[in-house]
Amino acid sequence: MFISTDQGTSWSQINNGLTNTYIRCIAVKEEKLFVGTTGSIFLSTDNGTNWNPVNTGIPSREIKTIIVEGDNLFLGISDYGVYVSANDGSSWTQVSTGLGDYYVNSLFVKDSNLYAGTEVSGVWRRPLSQIVTGVTENPNTIPTKFSLEQNYPNPFNPLTIINYQLPIDNWVTLKVYNVLGREVATLVNEAKKLGRYEVRFDASTLSSGMYFYRLTAGNPSTSFGSTQDGGSGQGFTSTKKILLVK
Repeated sequence: MFISTDQGTSWSQINNGLTNTYIRCIAVKEEKLFVGTTGSIFLSTDNGTNWNPVNTGIPSREIKTIIVEGDNLFLGISDYGVYVSANDGSSWTQVSTGLGDYYVNSLFVKDSNLYAGTEVSGVWRRPLSQIVTGVTENPNTIPTKFSLEQNYPNPFNPLTIINYQLPIDNWVTLKVYNVLGREVATLVNEAKKLGRYEVRFDASTLSSGMYFYRLTAGNPSTSFGSTQDGGSGQGFTSTKKILLVK
């Protein structure tokens, strides 16, 4: 495992605690990094300086994919289907009911459904409401609060999707920044009606590395007080971390 803090100009090895260095997938959840290997999943809370296994409840098999959806982590495991954790990997539960092929290569979430791409049986879908609590199956209801969701897939190359919602009409900016805080892309900069929005981000011109995207809602000519993620006030700012791997 390697890390770069200068957009790929130089790299440093960060394998302390990784008992298996054959990395198959990486995911970012707030300040936590997760890596899946050919036999386990590991967590780092200090940008990769130290790693600890978080594999209670999962078989010692190849971790094919990791995704983050809200407070939940989902794994696709070779020959064992899909697993979910709601506590950052402290424990895992298999959620493969109805899956026609347990060899899962990829996972993503869209419109409150979990999709699994399998080795030989195509793509399968299951409502998140059947897997985790607190998920609605109706994406068409009017939003009652501001929200910026984690992009998917994450890590990505070079395309990813960012979803956000507005409870009121507002001026919206959605921008991407590098680790130095420099703006590298403006995805939205206009007035928007209340509702849910999906934005496609193409990072084909950017180098591999960590980036941040920030949503700000509020007319630039008016001063609004910022609320926390999911707030219902007139002003809102939220920032998420993303990882581009080429």
